[in-house]
Amino acid sequence: MGAVPSSIKLNEKMSTHEQYINDAVREMVEGYFAVVKSNVADQVPKAITLLMITKLREDVYARLVRKLYSERSVEELLADHHKLLSNEAPPRR
Repeated sequence: MGAVPSSIKLNEKMSTHEQYINDAVREMVEGYFAVVKSNVADQVPKAITLLMITKLREDVYARLVRKLYSERSVEELLADHHKLLSNEAPPRR
């Protein structure tokens, strides 16, 4: 497949009606590409941010689970729980 030409030359002059249609199509295509360019420029930072936040959330979750389920942490948590139970104030009357 050959290269796409950057411009196309007509052998004949276009009629007024053909020129009008050509200009209308050109304006619509340029407007469409402007909208697409704007949407892409708007969506790319959002997509990057979403990916970064998702990765961060997964990393933080994995780190928290690792810390929580390590034996030392379980013993510390149980010790803290027993301290809280022994330091409870008597019920109010």
